[in-house]
Amino acid sequence: MRGPLPWRAALLLLIGVFGAAFLGKVLAPADFVAEVEDLGVPTSLSLPAAAAVMGAELAICLALVLRRTRAVGVVFAGLALVAFTLVTAALVVDGRADQDCGCFGSLWKRRLGPTAVLEDAVLCVVALWTGLRTSRDGRPLQSRGSESTEIARSVR
Repeated sequence: MRGPLPWRAALLLLIGVFGAAFLGKVLAPADFVAEVEDLGVPTSLSLPAAAAVMGAELAICLALVLRRTRAVGVVFAGLALVAFTLVTAALVVDGRADQDCGCFGSLWKRRLGPTAVLEDAVLCVVALWTGLRTSRDGRPLQSRGSESTEIARSVR
């Protein structure tokens, strides 16, 4: 993965978050289904909802890793993070701030609350920033100054 350090760091952060979220859930899927039910999803829908979240997290992680699908992966990462932020905020407003969100399954227990909403919102900004700096072919966009430098080097 080539590119400026801030872009690579942001991309690795997103890959790490979605990868860890998927891994934590796949290590104990029954626990995640139970956490989904605890968050208010009807029992009949908890398994399909848990499977959909896990599938989306895996797909996003893989899309971010592969250069050809990276631009799409960043868009879906941003959309998923917006959804997670809104759900987390709604649950906090509903008075469930003392519950585990289930975000990282068995890897890490994370309580719902204002801090979780803020963390999710920051990840939304990271995804937006990364998306604005990722070209359609999955490479970092080059600034005009660096293009000029490359042209000048090739002329010499």
